[in-house]
Amino acid sequence: MNKTFILALLTLVFACSPKTHKPLVLVSKSYAARTYEKWLLNADKSVQIKLMYGLPKDTISYYLSHANGILISGGEDVLPLRYGATADTSLCGPFDAKRDTMESAMIQYALRNKIPLMCICRGHQMLNVEMGGTLYRDIKKEYDSTIVHPRAVKDKDSRHAVKTVKNSMLGSIVQDTAGIINSAHHQGVHKLGKNLRAVAYAPDGMTESIELADTSKHPFVLGVQWHPERMEYSSPFSGLIGKRFMAKVRACERK
Repeated sequence: MNKTFILALLTLVFACSPKTHKPLVLVSKSYAARTYEKWLLNADKSVQIKLMYGLPKDTISYYLSHANGILISGGEDVLPLRYGATADTSLCGPFDAKRDTMESAMIQYALRNKIPLMCICRGHQMLNVEMGGTLYRDIKKEYDSTIVHPRAVKDKDSRHAVKTVKNSMLGSIVQDTAGIINSAHHQGVHKLGKNLRAVAYAPDGMTESIELADTSKHPFVLGVQWHPERMEYSSPFSGLIGKRFMAKVRACERK
């Protein structure tokens, strides 16, 4: 058996071998610490991550058509015009209307095409708005609470208790009804969006997590007000959520 034949045979074997599936997750926007990327990679080392912010519209459409999962990240306040609060914007800001438009398209695409969708902090609020809900523009001024939701110290998340709703998707993921989460937000869900249910609450009653009212209609849609990507991965409110999201991402097949 000559070397040319052996090389040809090996080439054929490798060409016919099944390729390892590397799921693609689109992240709406990331930051210098790359915490979203690290969180996803902790759950699945094979994941491919594409940052979407700043890409042209046609490029965004291309990646959406190939995505196995979508993550809407934290950041600026959602423009109040999106939920009908046009009279006064002095309670919130800064805004990024271009980002609002991009993330709206990402969320709607995920919902229509049954792409696993993870929404964190601002993303949680954006999901609620996209489903027809509204937001408290500033919790301290519009909601009676003794809980510290925003950061009390610069660059350091606050922490408070959270309780999940039994018989919910989130409850099945974290395998616990209560725990401690981090917190860094001054806005929150006010009127709940259509076809959503609140599945976690802070001690003051503030909605801390939302999911579809009928979870059988979509493989995975979850919004959390906290930042699992900045928590200890050993916490069920971080690691178990990341693992479940990535399990659904890996199961999402695209043509």
